[in-house]
Amino acid sequence: MTPFSQKMMCLSTLAGIATAGYTCSDGYTTKAGEPSCATAYEAGCSKATCCIAPKKCSAYSVTWILAQATNGGCHKNGNKAFFDKKKSAMTVAAPHKDADIKAACCTPYSSAKCSDWAGVHACASGTGLQKDKAAPPDGADGKSFTALAKFRATCCATTPKTCATWSVAWMAAATGSGYTCADGPKAGEPLCATANEASCSKTTCCNAPKTCATYSAAWILAQAVNGGCQKDSNKDFFDKKKMAVVVASPHGETQVKAACCTPFSAAKCSDWTGIYACAAGTSVQNDKTAAPDGADGKSFTALAKFRETCCATTPKTCATYSAAWMLASLTSGGCLKDGAKDFFDRKKMAVVVASPHGDAQVKAACCTPFSSAKCSDWAGIYGCASGTVLHSTDAAAPDGSDGKTFSALAKYRQACCKAPLKCSAYPRKGGCAKDNAKDFFDKKKMAVTVASPQGDTQVKAACCTPFLSAKCSDWAGVHGCVAGTSLQKDSAAAPDGTDGKSFSDVAKFRAKCCAIPPTPPKKCSAYTVAWILAQAVNGGCQKDSNKAFFDKKKLAMTVAAPHKDADIKAACCTPYSSAKCVDWAGVYGCAVGTVLLSTDAAAPDGSDGKTFSNLAKFRQVCCKAPLKCSAYIGTEMASGAIMQATSFWLAVVGVIAMWVL
Repeated sequence: MTPFSQKMMCLSTLAGIATAGYTCSDGYTTKAGEPSCATAYEAGCSKATCCIAPKKCSAYSVTWILAQATNGGCHKNGNKAFFDKKKSAMTVAAPHKDADIKAACCTPYSSAKCSDWAGVHACASGTGLQKDKAAPPDGADGKSFTALAKFRATCCATTPKTCATWSVAWMAAATGSGYTCADGPKAGEPLCATANEASCSKTTCCNAPKTCATYSAAWILAQAVNGGCQKDSNKDFFDKKKMAVVVASPHGETQVKAACCTPFSAAKCSDWTGIYACAAGTSVQNDKTAAPDGADGKSFTALAKFRETCCATTPKTCATYSAAWMLASLTSGGCLKDGAKDFFDRKKMAVVVASPHGDAQVKAACCTPFSSAKCSDWAGIYGCASGTVLHSTDAAAPDGSDGKTFSALAKYRQACCKAPLKCSAYPRKGGCAKDNAKDFFDKKKMAVTVASPQGDTQVKAACCTPFLSAKCSDWAGVHGCVAGTSLQKDSAAAPDGTDGKSFSDVAKFRAKCCAIPPTPPKKCSAYTVAWILAQAVNGGCQKDSNKAFFDKKKLAMTVAAPHKDADIKAACCTPYSSAKCVDWAGVYGCAVGTVLLSTDAAAPDGSDGKTFSNLAKFRQVCCKAPLKCSAYIGTEMASGAIMQATSFWLAVVGVIAMWVL
């Protein structure tokens, strides 16, 4: 090889190293203009800074699915394909034309899965969808099934019966029933609202009939393609305010529509939630009438029209002041200020505080005398004994000498706690308790499959658990832990009562199942506010003329016990001589057109050892123009020497070329 050839090969290698520009791949395309990287280093160059993210099928789903309904989108030109929602994350190739979208997002009906027919066909009661099973349609058009039965034969299978199937009947059988329910009693042991017989009702004791909530999902989805409440060009919407309205038998479309649909002309502002929103500082007036003004009778002509109709400046309420005032009460401030015997009343959260929103106005709106307290106001301070319930609205003025507390827990319970009346009038030994068995229906086993022939023996074997094998979690709703302790859910909790099915005392349960949760270790983050504020007056990390600062990079560091100043200092303070550029954020800033070199060393040069002598010094150390995406080389190893060599050989080639010519 001639010397000239060798030099040309060397030049070719160097020229390859010198080629600059961040390469966008995997469907990403180069941004227009001269984009900058996040920092002055190559590590700050990325697809996010230099490239345009590829478009996904999800970006076209709404328009293409709507277009499909009128033989557009994936159906265009007689194509027998559908917009495949399973491909939402697929990348659409540039230039993002119809052909590119079709290639990425459409699937032939001949390759459809059962899950692709969701919202079009459904399985019968007692059967479940086999989502991943192949489901090409059998219709002559190649896009539909000839009958619902054909779809079900392909895609639906009998749902296996689990313990959940028997849970209501077996738990009711074990605990009894008394209140007559047309649609069956609620699962477990439902309770009436109070200890009085008049409080027993269908609401407290019985399963609810079919309501609009039963049909909400299907009808709201159908509405998106002019079905449901909008079928036959009807200008109605599925009214989510009517979720509790009962749908009459035989529960057909006519009955659902009559119960659950509302004309757009009768819409309230709350009905537009999720479609339009109020501007910051304003809130929606939920119950205000909000008929749309659009020509289609189903929408507003502009967001401004909606806001003009439905939005108003948000008033300040007691909720705005709740946190601060309840904390202040702990140190005899807030509602207790100046010896007042009042408390911040959480029942008044929605009460509007009058202008000018000072202490007097907050107190007038939000505080209540302890002498007017209700039982519910003591929640979190006192609790009822196991087997009794709180009568929330009963009067509960404290009897303590300070006028702010009860003299004893027993006094509170005497005023506020009573045994609830059970929906069942007497116990009955059925279900898991049949034949005097000391077992319970185990709600942890709801998903366990019951073997054939699914008789009492098989249900019991699959779903019942001996009380001797009970866990603490199985007693939820029967016993509870006191404030400051937490339930050890997986701990063994066999009862000690003589009947083998209950605890002799709630204290016995708590001894087995309740424990004080471990105190989490204290981190630097716990001292941030106090120490940074102290630092401003030469305290905290700067105490005793120390030249150190509270290092926010160390917020997750653990502070050793006993958590004294020396321990906090050791964990959380950093000498200014070891500062990084990022540590000066909020103190100094870079000039426009430059970026912070966050991790670079930035020891200050000021005579006090804690500051820079001037802003220019800081910027000299920490600020640099961001690297242009076009200047990206691909490695920080390309040194200036190599670049200079490249320039030299390019010059040599130019001279040789001129000589040859």
